[in-house]
Amino acid sequence: MTIPLQFRIEIALGADINGDPTGWTWTDITDRVLVVDGAKITIRRGRRSDSGAVTAANATFILDNDDGAFETDNPLSPYYPLLDVNTPVQISVSPDSGSSWYARFAGYLTKLPTRWLGAGAAISRITVTAESILRRLSQEDAASPLERTAPALLSGRCLEYWSMQDGQYATQCASHFAGGIPMTVTGSLDLGRSTPPPGSTATAMSDYEFMAARPPSATGTVRPYTNTGAWSVHGIFRIEQEAPFELVLMECDLAKAEGSAQPDKIRLVVDDEVLSLEAYREDDTLLGSMSTGIVASRAPNDGEWHAITVRAAQSGSDVLARIRYEGATYTLTLTGKTLGPIRRVAFPSTRITTAPKTLSVGHLAVYDHELTTVLQDRVAQAMRAYPREQANARIGRTDTESALMYQVQVFSGVSSMVELLGEQPHANSLGILADAAEADGGILFEPADFADGSLRYYSRAFINGLANAAPAVVIPQRILADLDKNDDDYLLSTQVTAAGAGSSVTAAVSPVQNATAISVNVADGDRLPDMAGWALYQGTRKGGRFPSTKVNMHEASTFLMYDWLNSDLGDRIALDDPPPHAGDVDMILEGYTETIDLYDWVLDLYGSPASRYQIADLDDTTRGRMDTAGSRLVNAVTAAATALEVETHEGSEWSTAASGFDVGVGGERMAVTSVAAAFSDTFTRSVSNGWGTSTSGHAWSLTGGLASDYSVNGTRGLISLGAVNSLRSTYIAGLAVADIDRTFTVRVPVIPTGAGIQVRSMVRWDVAVGTYYMPQIQIETSSAVTATIRKSVAGVNTTLRSKVLGVTHTATTDYRLRVRTEGSWIYFKVWTTAQAEPTQWTDAAWDTDITTAGAWGVRAALLTGNTNSLPVVIQVDNDTTANPQRFTVTRAVNNIPKDHSAGAELTLSQPNHLGL
Repeated sequence: MTIPLQFRIEIALGADINGDPTGWTWTDITDRVLVVDGAKITIRRGRRSDSGAVTAANATFILDNDDGAFETDNPLSPYYPLLDVNTPVQISVSPDSGSSWYARFAGYLTKLPTRWLGAGAAISRITVTAESILRRLSQEDAASPLERTAPALLSGRCLEYWSMQDGQYATQCASHFAGGIPMTVTGSLDLGRSTPPPGSTATAMSDYEFMAARPPSATGTVRPYTNTGAWSVHGIFRIEQEAPFELVLMECDLAKAEGSAQPDKIRLVVDDEVLSLEAYREDDTLLGSMSTGIVASRAPNDGEWHAITVRAAQSGSDVLARIRYEGATYTLTLTGKTLGPIRRVAFPSTRITTAPKTLSVGHLAVYDHELTTVLQDRVAQAMRAYPREQANARIGRTDTESALMYQVQVFSGVSSMVELLGEQPHANSLGILADAAEADGGILFEPADFADGSLRYYSRAFINGLANAAPAVVIPQRILADLDKNDDDYLLSTQVTAAGAGSSVTAAVSPVQNATAISVNVADGDRLPDMAGWALYQGTRKGGRFPSTKVNMHEASTFLMYDWLNSDLGDRIALDDPPPHAGDVDMILEGYTETIDLYDWVLDLYGSPASRYQIADLDDTTRGRMDTAGSRLVNAVTAAATALEVETHEGSEWSTAASGFDVGVGGERMAVTSVAAAFSDTFTRSVSNGWGTSTSGHAWSLTGGLASDYSVNGTRGLISLGAVNSLRSTYIAGLAVADIDRTFTVRVPVIPTGAGIQVRSMVRWDVAVGTYYMPQIQIETSSAVTATIRKSVAGVNTTLRSKVLGVTHTATTDYRLRVRTEGSWIYFKVWTTAQAEPTQWTDAAWDTDITTAGAWGVRAALLTGNTNSLPVVIQVDNDTTANPQRFTVTRAVNNIPKDHSAGAELTLSQPNHLGL
């Protein structure tokens, strides 16, 4: 970086602050900015954390005002009279001696206080404060959705608009435009009495009992304008009917045309469920008419609010007049006629043949152009307050409806993940934008450059993408001046109640330490569980927040400066080589303060843990892997061990198809290079007097009979049953678990005679006490096979479930036995090796008596009364576990090597969470 640091401050004198900034002329005032003797340029953007709204960005700097150049009322100033409050100002820096410039702030002068110093007050200083457009937006008046939409449908083409929301004590309807002519109200039409639709406050209404004697009418005069050959008028109405009625809902008076055959009036007539359009001369000579016929769906007399548009345009030598109602267009062709400009509109007209029960009207707008069908239907959407509108669409539309904003850049990310909103609030632009951002979980902020628009919005889905992407800036420790990390309850939420869409839902984790309530303007109440769950996830996500990270950017490389200057709020920032015991410093940039003087460029970053925004991404090698609901170490490991035996005690096991992800145990991060079964035995060894050691390295233990009753013949493990009703068992004691998923092959090489033969898969086995679960098969003398789930508690046996299989036993049948225990469930599956494994479990039982971890193995017995020739040799093969599993790992990738005890929880180092 060049010393001194190059910066530039410019002002746009006389700029149209509501116009396109590309047309502004900039005046450089850099040489008047003081950056010595403690004077600095300070820029603040964003928010201090992710728990609040973004506040208006601001910048402060000191100007040399000895000659009074920056006095707004000094006629001798070179900037007089153009310099004033709200003059645009922009601040830029160059990291490469002026070869390239990067905007750091875009805003408007809000304070220019002058201070005179020294003898004779010869020294004059102005401490300038500039603030972003958010400050101006916060000062805008609140408005209903219709009040915002109607005058903004065609930029600059709305001739008049009367919202008719003037209140009960008003005697006329104010024009939306400065200098506009108020609408006169006569007869029985009372303002502020209607029951309004969601997109409006109360408008005008008339009752049946007064209509005949005092016909209601509201008449608006349109200021003269140049005839464009087209015009449109729209409004909203509601009619309640008890008996047949007919009235002129709208009458458009046109400028008097020369000739005897030109239309002077166009009337919209409502006759029960029929709409008609009629064209007249001044003397009420009918020139043409058109009827919609009976409107069967959403008829005009159904007591609901409706939006309606009447528009007309010259088409060659003809005039085409149209009605747009409830998504349909109806056309009246006036052949050989000329269309004059519109001069006056009555809504309703006093022409009432028979009166309905009630008539309500509001939001009359007149345009010097034909509204497209899209724009006409938008009025109907505004009347309903835009329900089920996506947050990105609402934010983009709000931009077009505010005179204070030039452009809002919306970054949606995965559009299907952007939230559908409820009704638009009656608020100013900032209130609407903030409401949408709050429901969607995004960030609304001002760009640092006028060229990037007035505002920028990052949806929650877009921020999720930034959080999952590589860091935009990686800060080396050598330029780190100060780092604050807080692991406190500032962001903690263990119980969250989400309210919206007329409902509420609460989500909580135990123990409940605090309670938080959020209000979200979502379209559907069924989104509230997700909203509460997401807020709960963010509020219980492990990881400290980073309220202050000070960086000496003036000591950084030029390339790092480029990275910083090309980053923005919402980007991921990481610290390379963090301080000892700090853990990973990985944040989403929520805000910052940037301080610049002659020699120093210092950043104070405010970040929230990036993990709070990181979600599962199936296409990502790391983010595509979900955590299990609960996993733990089976056995203790030293700090040097590279193999972990892991039991999944809740949810699905870890996939064995992928590797290259990190897990965490007790604060140590380990890189997983492979996941496989913790136990397997193919019995390809020869052993006598026992079964020896399994293929996976686990020792088999024996109980019952003599050691010589057990052997391995090079292909199978053998159990020799030399006596009736005498149990023979082998088991694994060094891999004791409560939850297991184990499958093995067994053959009973005889047809039982006299009585049956049992083979059991033992789990949760306390060998000394005689407590266990024992799913088993029993081969009957009839060659039938029975699958049974049993338990033994201190030697007392109980049958939990039993089922006869549709299998006929032979002496060469190999059976596969699969047992899975998960919490209080015991699942059992039996099939022959001639079959594919069934998708369904053979049987399952629920029992809560045996919960602790234990050994597991094989037990066989000849039942009392069995007369087979002795010994009967049971054969076992291909014994393996899907749970527990063995992880091969590289230890201490975060430089925290530790011993870990049995039962220590194991999770993904960066657990992924499904996004909203």
